[in-house]
Amino acid sequence: MVHRHNTYAPAEVNETQLETLKAICDTLFQSHTGEEAEKIKARLPKDAPEWQAAAVDEFVSKSFTEIDGAIDHLLQLIGSSLSPTVKADLLTALTLLSTTAGTCILAGGYLKPFAKLSVKEREAIMQSWGSSRITMRRGLMRAFTGLSLFCIYAYSDLLCDAIGYPSPNRRKLYKTLEKPKFAYSFITPRAAVAPSTIPVFNTEVLIIGSGAGGGVASSRIAKDYKTLIVEKGVYAPTGEKSRSQHEAFEELFQNAGIIATESGSTTIFAGSVFGGGTTVNWSGSLKTQHFVRDEWAKEKGLEWFLSDGYTEALDAVCARMGVSEAHIKHSKSNSKLIEGSRKVGYHVDPIPQNTDGHEHACGFCSFGCPYGEKQGTVETFMVDAAKAGAEFLTAAQVHRLLFIAPNDTVPTSIVGNLDDLTYTTSRTKCIGAELDLDDGSKLVVLASKSVVLSAGSINSPAVLLRSGLKNPMIGKNFHCHPCTFVTALFDEQINPWDGAIMTSVSNVVENKDGTHHGAKVEVCMSMPSSIAGAQESWLSSADHKSVMLEYNHSLSFITLVRDRDSGQVFIDANGHPRVKYDISAYDGDSSARAVVAAAEILLSTGAKRISTSQVGVPSYIAEPGHKGLIDPKFKAWVAQVQAASIRPGWAGVGAAHQMGTCQMGTTPSTSVIDPRGRVWNTSNLYIADASVFPTASGVNPMITTMACAWSIAGFLLEDLAAA
Repeated sequence: MVHRHNTYAPAEVNETQLETLKAICDTLFQSHTGEEAEKIKARLPKDAPEWQAAAVDEFVSKSFTEIDGAIDHLLQLIGSSLSPTVKADLLTALTLLSTTAGTCILAGGYLKPFAKLSVKEREAIMQSWGSSRITMRRGLMRAFTGLSLFCIYAYSDLLCDAIGYPSPNRRKLYKTLEKPKFAYSFITPRAAVAPSTIPVFNTEVLIIGSGAGGGVASSRIAKDYKTLIVEKGVYAPTGEKSRSQHEAFEELFQNAGIIATESGSTTIFAGSVFGGGTTVNWSGSLKTQHFVRDEWAKEKGLEWFLSDGYTEALDAVCARMGVSEAHIKHSKSNSKLIEGSRKVGYHVDPIPQNTDGHEHACGFCSFGCPYGEKQGTVETFMVDAAKAGAEFLTAAQVHRLLFIAPNDTVPTSIVGNLDDLTYTTSRTKCIGAELDLDDGSKLVVLASKSVVLSAGSINSPAVLLRSGLKNPMIGKNFHCHPCTFVTALFDEQINPWDGAIMTSVSNVVENKDGTHHGAKVEVCMSMPSSIAGAQESWLSSADHKSVMLEYNHSLSFITLVRDRDSGQVFIDANGHPRVKYDISAYDGDSSARAVVAAAEILLSTGAKRISTSQVGVPSYIAEPGHKGLIDPKFKAWVAQVQAASIRPGWAGVGAAHQMGTCQMGTTPSTSVIDPRGRVWNTSNLYIADASVFPTASGVNPMITTMACAWSIAGFLLEDLAAA
């Protein structure tokens, strides 16, 4: 089920643009025959299962456009994922390449339209784009490669079979799938009483968002006040089925899986489903580190973060989810991180899991935990809210917040134009929201007590901006823990999707210069779409297919950066949120240092080939007789990694931890909310999600977000009691 708020219309292309796009895709993923095909097939591991071996011939011989539905899915992905600016640039490039003159300009000297060139000529052009000093050419290469390869591996069961990745019907279940333990009910908005009116729903507290912020806040507030939780995603029950990649992207993620930043240099993943990020994250449950709490309290003036109250909030949310490390069984990938870190002498620790005592050997939790063992807000805090009487509405996106004058009474119905309830300097009391429903209709929710905005660090600032608030800090301070990737091949079978996803972490370079900025090394969830689209550099079609055939002998680490420098969320002409973010030189250096550490860890555990996502950095091949970390060839390769660093457009960068865009602070000139979570220059309006972070948390942000929401919900209850 694809719902309207997770996707946009497919990109519209004319006939010549489509012909060029097909030629590009068939260059990236070619049909191979003869001797070339045999060389590719020779890379099939000897221990490949029969069903993988049976799909290899078709995998090698088929081109992109011969994969069922590939082009249609790609156009949908382009329409959903790219900003208007990047999309326009891409379509302009397709137009230019459909002409002789344009191809000559972009490709250098070829006197035919791109689609009329031979496949080898096209491949040579795209190889030159990948390492071009011209930003536009390099950007085109990254966009076309990332989108097209992400797309076909997400949608094609044939490709998944050929690389040994189990689609849902091939996955081995370690326990029987069961129906959800709690039966949620959802309100159905009543129809308008007249064609010209908008139906109204009345409550006391409106909570916008159901993730780590809104879900936790609802569990406290619903005990004392009539509460409605609104979520723009849909309810996708866990414990019922194991989803495919494309089902998960369409049902559970914003923009059908990918949000590209304005420059296209960073790919962002954001949950958009009932339960928010807690439904799609990897169970890692790390508390706010001491130096971050100290920084927020002493440098930002937010003393609460060093208080016993905040410690109690951390403990409370962890206790409710059964967070522990006692029951962990490490996967092969995590065992490699632990083994290699210890061999090299690097720090390594287990990551506590929110799985309530279950071993939880699930490698597919980004697709919605099929076992229902991961204790996200759907399994915990919102159950508490529902039992206290809270109501829920899904597939409903907040268009804008509604305001009245401070001394006016909150109405119970709407008379007149909603524009009369727009925020102004004289209308500052928040009384609810105007919602866009999935069927295209509208609903007004009126909240007589308070509104809590917990829509996440991309959507919370967008709601404020669409509502007319003018604080220039709204949307600023965007942090995302940018990650790059280090992928290794082993002689042994790894099956990187088997077992718990992320249960270990090395903090070896988390404090590179005494400021507690740096990077961590962790294991990432293994998805063919991500490996093909971002984690492995494309060198040629034959090389790509050869490498992917060994996928089940690979594993990938991420280098998660506590980014010092920030970007911005803004809204476009249609009111949609967009993100300006490029990894800075400082943060790129942090990432590069962690790439080296990750490579050292992998090499020490027997990796035979190590790849980064850096343009122009070849894979390191551990040849027979190599001398490990002291081998001169490895040292020379490390020098290449360090010199290349991690730069925008020169390396694959992804992010799944959005933070900071409505930051908490002590003055309106430096923040969006006050130390109790109240939006400056308004009343009755609070924010409780990761957007309130003053700086990047440095660890997977779920627990910090929950503790902030727990605290802010407590402040709200105190404020209402005092009023």
